[in-house]
Amino acid sequence: MGCGVSSGPLEVTPVEKEPVVYPEAVYVPRPPIRINTSNHIHITYLGKTATYREWAETLGISRHTLYDRLHRYHWTVEDALTTPLIHDNKTRFQIGRKRVGDV
Repeated sequence: MGCGVSSGPLEVTPVEKEPVVYPEAVYVPRPPIRINTSNHIHITYLGKTATYREWAETLGISRHTLYDRLHRYHWTVEDALTTPLIHDNKTRFQIGRKRVGDV
């Protein structure tokens, strides 16, 4: 029996472990969004200047929709901020009533 296996009955002795104690969870607030950095684009319309996120929250639309209207579809700032969304179940993106080819 040179392999370390005994021919007798095996005994299992429980190992007592101390319970793990975790400190209480502490809430750490997220730092505010830094909107005055160079990677945030500001849009000015009717004398009000705000970022994409701020305009989108004000208008109740997605910031991605606003970005697409200005950069992907080349809308004017006025059209992008004043055109309401269409609720069309056929299209995934709800851009607005203005079509891509419209001028």
